[in-house]
Amino acid sequence: MKKPIIYEEFIDVRFSDLDPYNHVNSNLYMEYVLTSRWIFAKKHFDLTADELVKKGIGFYIKQSLVKYKRPIIGYPKIFVTSHISKYEGPLLQISFEIRSEDKSILHSEGVIDAIAMDLNTIKPNPLPDWAERYFLTE
Repeated sequence: MKKPIIYEEFIDVRFSDLDPYNHVNSNLYMEYVLTSRWIFAKKHFDLTADELVKKGIGFYIKQSLVKYKRPIIGYPKIFVTSHISKYEGPLLQISFEIRSEDKSILHSEGVIDAIAMDLNTIKPNPLPDWAERYFLTE
């Protein structure tokens, strides 16, 4: 049985991410999760979106659920973790948490249902075996 690779990355909150109440705008939480995954993939696997596109693999988000626990106030560094919690056919369910830099405060948690697709046919398609190594390990 393969185990999920835990993606972990620190993200800097930018001044422009804040709303008038000095909180991070809620629509940016998903951006933090996806950005952290690409940073981790580049850092640990030397994998970029361009490389996947050249190989004909893409993803789209079918749905997402974000549970807001505590607001992110100001522009601190945050710690984002995510992993594949379910993998069936083209579905990759990504569970995530967004925490304070010291990991003591849970700001948000949730799941993203992403669908892998063949960019040549623009149809859902399970990941090729070679691509699974970016998400799962023995």
